[in-house]
This record gives sequence, C-alpha cells and structure tokens, in this order.
Amino acid sequence: MSKNRIDFSNVTQLRKKMFSRLSWVKISKLQRDLKCTNCKVEYTSLLDEHISACSTPTSTIKAICNSCADKMEEFGIVDLNVQIEENKRLKQALISKIVTAYPKYKNERGSNQYRTVYLADLKMEELQAILKMEDDIIQKAKDLENAIKNEYVETETEPYLLTDYDIYESEWLKHETEIKDYFSDNYEDWIEGGIGEYVDEATVIVKIGAKFYEVDIVAEMGATNKDLGVRRFYVEDITSVTWKEIPKPLPKPRTQYTFTANLTEWEYNQIVNKFDGLNLTDFSSNEAIV
Repeated sequence: MSKNRIDFSNVTQLRKKMFSRLSWVKISKLQRDLKCTNCKVEYTSLLDEHISACSTPTSTIKAICNSCADKMEEFGIVDLNVQIEENKRLKQALISKIVTAYPKYKNERGSNQYRTVYLADLKMEELQAILKMEDDIIQKAKDLENAIKNEYVETETEPYLLTDYDIYESEWLKHETEIKDYFSDNYEDWIEGGIGEYVDEATVIVKIGAKFYEVDIVAEMGATNKDLGVRRFYVEDITSVTWKEIPKPLPKPRTQYTFTANLTEWEYNQIVNKFDGLNLTDFSSNEAIV
C-alpha cells in the first residue's frame, strides 16, 4: 500500500455515507479534499449522493469514497452507523426489560407515574444501574426472607428480661440485618430533643427470636436559635447504628428485704404508692399489726 493510502489496520472509526457529496465538493477549499483520501478518485466523477468518512489515532476525519468504505468494512472495521443502530436496539431492549420487571418505570412521555426523568433520555450505563439497583433490592429481600426462614426461632420472653433489662422486641425485626434500617427510622423511644437538653446516644438490648443484640444508636442534633434564652434541640440525623450479638442476659441477683416502721395511714399509703411506681417484682405490703 502506497504512502498516500490509508492503512486499514490503523482505522479506528468508519462511518459510511456521512457527508452529502455535492455539499462536500462545494465547501472544500483544497484540491486534495476533492479526492478520496484513500484511492484518489475525484468526487466530481462519482454519482453517489453521499460519501463516507474514517479516522485514525493520528489524524482528523478523512473523507473517502463509498467503494473504499466498503473495502474497510470487508476488512473488519465496523460501520459506526451499524454500531449506533445496534446500541439503539440494545437500549430499547434494556428499557423493555426494566419496564416489564418494574412497571413503576413505565416509559410514556407525559406520564407522571413514578417518573421524574424518562428512560429514553438516560444513557446505557444509567439504565444498567437502575436495573442492577432494582434487581439488588429484590435479591436482598429474597435473601432476607430465606435467612429469617432458616434462622429465626420464636421464643417466649421471660418477665425478668423486661423488668431487669427493658428488653426491646418488635414484630418488624426478624433478622439482625434489619437492625440498622429499623433503628434509623424508629429511635424516638431513646433519642430525643428538648428545650435546653437532649439525648443523642443510647444503648438498647434487642431480642430477635432466640438471639440478643446490644444496639448503639448515635444521633446528630440540630438546634433552633435561642428563644427567650433557651435553645430547642431536635434530631437532625441518625449518624450511626451499630450492634453486636450478646449472650442471653441472666436474671439479676435479688435479695429479700423486710422493713418495719410506725406510720400513719397517710404515710403508709405514700410509701406503698411510691414502691408501686417503681414496678418492682415480687413487691407486696402488709398492714401493720397494732
């Protein structure tokens, strides 16, 4: 192949019938641009409506005749037009797959159902990311369902677990992998704001089936401007939910105590009410023998 001809092995892109032949001849200012870069045929001698183009790593776009473009395609260089059409086909197939599997992505222009952007306006990698995200959500749900089926064991919660440790249980907690999301949304019993004070850290002992976990919750607090010299704090965000499995807590040691005192009826009732308010286990009172 002469030095004036293109080395096909160096061609990086080929686009057949890219330019109007007559328009190219009209705007070309150099004589060399009026000929095919590869075979040197003059464009004015051709009857084709369009001419083609190619490019190499070391040059700008080169105009070539359609015959040379056909030879490049035979050599194994893919026409960019074919690639574009194939990409369109692949994109439409991917959109159809997403819409079929997840109807909330229904791709109708003008429809506002679940859509803030149109699938057709997204790039292939963005569509692939959507499909992967949705598939991962489904797979995560299946994995969780299987884990619950294999690991969760319903057990009775002994009263001492509530009185001694204030154990927390929820029908919505069936596996430890749900802990982070659950307590990121359900923290109000432990994390709270207030006027002039707040609680931004808490430790909760959680019972899930037959297993026990120590859960630490940490929040970021926000505050309003001082109102009458006092700031009002509120929960800005739950920044951390960590946990570890712990052994089942044992009953705390208890000792029986007996108190004797000379009291009026009013004093006696005050003490009994006070003890009742402490929710003590096995607490009973007997009226004094006069």
